[in-house]
Amino acid sequence: MLKKVFSANCASIRAHPQLSILPFTVFFSNDINETDSLQYQKECPHAKTEMFPFEQFPDSVKRLDHYRFKAIHHSMAFKNHKILLSFDSSILFNKNANFSDLIESSIKGNPTDVSLLTPANHNMFSTTHPKMYDCFPNIKPESMLKVPQFQSGLILWIGSEMGWKAMKRFVECSLQPTCIAPPGATIKCNIQRIYKNQRAFSGCHRFDQAAINLILYENSNHKPELYQRRSPWFKVSRKP
Repeated sequence: MLKKVFSANCASIRAHPQLSILPFTVFFSNDINETDSLQYQKECPHAKTEMFPFEQFPDSVKRLDHYRFKAIHHSMAFKNHKILLSFDSSILFNKNANFSDLIESSIKGNPTDVSLLTPANHNMFSTTHPKMYDCFPNIKPESMLKVPQFQSGLILWIGSEMGWKAMKRFVECSLQPTCIAPPGATIKCNIQRIYKNQRAFSGCHRFDQAAINLILYENSNHKPELYQRRSPWFKVSRKP
């Protein structure tokens, strides 16, 4: 499965004239073996690959199903670039995507300087553990009923004061014991419950995705239309 996901992701990168020449760093988690790593390097030969340094962080970061590591590797990459497009291997790029226009419109229209580009097709309330709001006291849980959740697998970061404000909060939440992963939170659940009744918490918590959405909701003064910027240039494909 990983081989096919890598192959599709890399093929879409190679097909894009801008992406094929831009700096591109891939962070591997500790569930990626040497065979998978070599396969990715074969599919994306221009990529710089690095193993995530789990040994430098608390044991809680090593638990992959809590996704604490994602904010940290975003911040590690962000230090080296004024603009960062972070994406999971499930993201496919349209070869006609105009990234210059995307960046320009995001800078002009989004004062948070962090843009979420693909919708999750459900609201925030149904996939945010109720105890997570303890770390976001300025947000009322019921206000999330009408706020869409956008995916965390594709984020455009602008290296401004506001962009770094969001990044630092994202990392802090990830390292805080109960912020990104409140007690009892799990991603393993009945997915149908998310869509069946979005006025109730489904039992499915979205960890880093819930975190970055809440952070940007605060930073935008409760205006999700500023940072949620649905783009036609990307597709999410997790099928093998």
